[in-house]
Amino acid sequence: MTLNAEGIPGRVKIGPHVFEVRSDPATVAALRDDGRRAEARPNNLVISVDPELGKCHESLLHEILHAAWDQCPMRCSDNLSDHEEVIVTALAPILLEVLRDNPELVWWLTYRGDR
Repeated sequence: MTLNAEGIPGRVKIGPHVFEVRSDPATVAALRDDGRRAEARPNNLVISVDPELGKCHESLLHEILHAAWDQCPMRCSDNLSDHEEVIVTALAPILLEVLRDNPELVWWLTYRGDR
């Protein structure tokens, strides 16, 4: 894994796509101008994150979930699409906690199993 200058993964594969993760000063300034901590732009394959505002790990995972949502059939359902932000916001911190609290599970999911 390649980390960028801010110590954040520079790329993340989501489904069949590789997203560039940006956290350079110009990106951070644009996020702050918009009052955002992070942002996913699936059409451009870019995720931007401000590493200095706190909750950076949760924010990056939150945006990964948005990018994943964009690739799955759920986004086509008007009933669910209207609630995407609420669903992603609720899931991101819980999923991050599960991943942090269960390193054996992360190992098993990523290095074993159905490969």
